[in-house]
Amino acid sequence: MKKYLIYAAVLASLVLLSGCFGKTNEEYEPNVNDEYTAETENKDTETENADGKNQDVIKWFDEYADKNYPDNIADFSTEDYPDTVFKCDGNNVFAEKDGETQLLYSGMPIWNVYFADLTGDGKPELCSGISFGSGVIDEHIVVYDYVNRQTYQLTDRMNYDYTLELQNGKLTAVKRKYLSDKTEETGILKIRNGELTME
Repeated sequence: MKKYLIYAAVLASLVLLSGCFGKTNEEYEPNVNDEYTAETENKDTETENADGKNQDVIKWFDEYADKNYPDNIADFSTEDYPDTVFKCDGNNVFAEKDGETQLLYSGMPIWNVYFADLTGDGKPELCSGISFGSGVIDEHIVVYDYVNRQTYQLTDRMNYDYTLELQNGKLTAVKRKYLSDKTEETGILKIRNGELTME
């Protein structure tokens, strides 16, 4: 009887041990996409492009949402531009490709950067809310078309300020009277007939 109990105990131990070692190496390999890229945690919202189609909105950073302007903004990359690394020092956004660095646009500072295809060409633009000026400072929205090297702005200096926010998963322009906290109007950020608009 004791002999059968010993066999049963050994068999049970082997079953338990096989559960610990049953997974393959592939199951334990780290996910190479767990870097700070557009294809990970930031890709969780969408907006409409010029054709009215829903497009992913990818967050790089957002001081308004995070309530804490980052001391060191991490470099950013996306599969849409596989050979390009985007960089920001707080006041300037750069694109680094093939060992060359290009200044895309500037702010004082740049409050946020999102990637979204507003033109409908299948490639996302860089969308930012920025402050600008010395003495007289205004807030406006900049959209940079990286494919065509074209800049769009939503601005009305000294009359209205425009900030860029993510509301209900949509890139939203918020319009306020200059130097006022009162919201006058909000609208989805879009490019229509070559102009940056809010609808």
